[in-house]
Amino acid sequence: MIITQLTISPLDKGVSVGKYVREAVKVIEESGLRYHVCAMATEIEAPDMDALLDVVKRAEQAVIDAGSKRVITTIKIDHRVDIDASMDRKIKVAKDEL
Repeated sequence: MIITQLTISPLDKGVSVGKYVREAVKVIEESGLRYHVCAMATEIEAPDMDALLDVVKRAEQAVIDAGSKRVITTIKIDHRVDIDASMDRKIKVAKDEL
């Protein structure tokens, strides 16, 4: 499983960008991938790199389609192949619950 932290920021829309974030989140939700919206980024679980990059591409395009002319997309990827990684597992490890 691939765990990703994704931030898509429209640079030309001022300080309040919730409308644009909602458009990106809609795409992620429609993808069927497990995700969690946080205060400053969205975390996504994907079974493989193709599924991940497809949803990132479509989410970024949704922000552009909503009217942004300049978007910065930041992706942090944790691709672990030795165990069945998940967002829940990472949180449990951090809390020393495993």
